[in-house]
Amino acid sequence: MEDHAGESISIDITHSNETNHINETIVSSIREEMDDTNRSEARAHGGECISIDITNSNETHHTGETHHTSETLVSYIKEKMEDLSSIAFIFKVPEEIRQGKESRYTPNKISIGPSHYKDPALKTLEDHKWMYLNALVSRKPKPKPEAGSDNKAVQARALNPEENLVVCVKALKEMEHRARKCYKENIDLTSDQFVQMMLVDGCFIIELFLRYSIKALRRPNDPIFATPNFLSELRCDFILLENQIPLFVLHDLFKAVPIPEQCTQTFNELAFRFFTNILPGDRQVVKEKFCQEGYHLLDLIRHCMLPTFPKELPIKREPPPKQLESATKLRKWGIKFKSARAKSLLDVKFANGVLAIPHLKYHSCSEKLLWNLIVFERLHFDDTQYITSYAFLMGCLINAHNDVKLLGQQEILSNFKEKKDEIANLFGKIKEEVTVKDSYYLRLYEQVNDYRRIPRVGWKKSQRDQVVQPSSPKWYIIAILLLLLTFPTLLARYNCLLFEKAFIVLVGIS
Repeated sequence: MEDHAGESISIDITHSNETNHINETIVSSIREEMDDTNRSEARAHGGECISIDITNSNETHHTGETHHTSETLVSYIKEKMEDLSSIAFIFKVPEEIRQGKESRYTPNKISIGPSHYKDPALKTLEDHKWMYLNALVSRKPKPKPEAGSDNKAVQARALNPEENLVVCVKALKEMEHRARKCYKENIDLTSDQFVQMMLVDGCFIIELFLRYSIKALRRPNDPIFATPNFLSELRCDFILLENQIPLFVLHDLFKAVPIPEQCTQTFNELAFRFFTNILPGDRQVVKEKFCQEGYHLLDLIRHCMLPTFPKELPIKREPPPKQLESATKLRKWGIKFKSARAKSLLDVKFANGVLAIPHLKYHSCSEKLLWNLIVFERLHFDDTQYITSYAFLMGCLINAHNDVKLLGQQEILSNFKEKKDEIANLFGKIKEEVTVKDSYYLRLYEQVNDYRRIPRVGWKKSQRDQVVQPSSPKWYIIAILLLLLTFPTLLARYNCLLFEKAFIVLVGIS
């Protein structure tokens, strides 16, 4: 539906002596951090420490001036070409949007990437990240059936964690410049700090996805899996715009680290399994979309939600309506609602007086997911605001809990019974705060409003409003009022008859 035009072009230039230029300081720092964390983990679980020893004894240093000049020139050309082809796609939420609404965009449990790297409130899981890194680089990889130099190299590193770590650091060093260009704001981190952050955060995500998919990899008393709702909170943090790292970093790390024998999935397939509970739409279609290319995890989720049919333009010359009435008001005009079995959440259709809306499951991440997708589209996809158009459409339909109830009864919404006010409040704020420049649903708005103007629809409405069913409470109230109004008349008539009879009797006696 949508190409990622302008995506960075990676230029892979390798040299036989590239290992020589791996920064010894960062490797040493990572080794010490992993050893400290490993000792802490061993004490906590009563196990033995795995010592990570990273050495560069086999490095050969070349100091020739010609070689140094050539390498510097190649590096400069590579960075220059990446600059020209790079478009930033990870943003900090603008202050005018974030102010007073920080909870929508700020992680609660974990920092991923540079935006919240130095936030002391998010340091609780830092040691856990290092534990996951240690487990990942220390694991025996699955054997590859095909023969070749790559396979032999991987097998040679099977029980050599320090070599695995060197390979990861080397890969990250090579893509550091490209990765920095993915962030709109300047990153106030040294090269060593940036590479270490990408390594620790990226490997944590990979190991978490592996453990989520393969239960045998989970360790006893791991708080992430042992604590109720912990995984749900991590999901909510992973979908925040400010909490992203480039997807190509995760892909390259996934290729560099030893993958366990039990794993047969790609990284995107592991990610799909982790997020599947919050992904709307047809499962198979969503999986196919999710396993395509993207900028980061939030973009993968956006991509799998995109509509499957092209935008329909309004057919009239007059400006089309830019919104709809609420669901309860539309029903009074004879418009019906039904849950549609569609390939995408955004495949909303209107035909023959029926508004068909795909099923939406409301969950703990729904609010943060919608708000972050809306901001992401505003900052990066200004001309194709698909998710924003959908959120605004739902904001039109849902003004109060009665609208939520109506859509829930038609199985358009689920998990709504205990959260009617919460859902109504979310979409009410979206309608109030969001402006859609060119809605994807302008033609649908036109169709619905045209249907409202058909005379027979208005006639049905007026007839339904005027005719009171005998079984309704209104009927009983009207009957009681009529009885009270006519009772004095009946009583007076009865008294008059009694008087006439008495008068006749008296006359007869006389």
